[in-house]
Amino acid sequence: MPAITVSASDLTTRSRHVGQYGEATIFDSGRFLPGVNNNVGDIWKILRIPAGVEISALQIVNGDLDSNGAPLLACKVGYTPVGTLPAASDAYFIATGSTILRAPAVTWADFASGANGPLRVDLDIDLILTLTAAAATAANAAVRLIAFCRNLGVK
Repeated sequence: MPAITVSASDLTTRSRHVGQYGEATIFDSGRFLPGVNNNVGDIWKILRIPAGVEISALQIVNGDLDSNGAPLLACKVGYTPVGTLPAASDAYFIATGSTILRAPAVTWADFASGANGPLRVDLDIDLILTLTAAAATAANAAVRLIAFCRNLGVK
């Protein structure tokens, strides 16, 4: 089957909260069920981040999406623009070939001091998970992204 792009059902309607006191902001993706059909190259748009924030860490919480005794599922986690800018980086947070979805897990992508560093978002982006290897036995489990951000305001 050809690769597809699937968005969380509430990607564009989920309410966002930016408090008037302080800079701390957390954007929570809610629950995303990708289904049992998955193919190499499938893109799951899970969380929209609005302009004017800096992402310092990302948490991925997932169930077992490959229930086979010898799982094959692999992915990468990055972002794509809502419009035409900024340039997409589909492996900014987690590199190609990650096996985090093969079993229930909580994974941190804490890149505040890493090579990529915090990501300042000047234009709206969608956080995406791209499959780099299909599941041996796909299972319908939830995937949740939680972005830990600082509110900077739009340039």
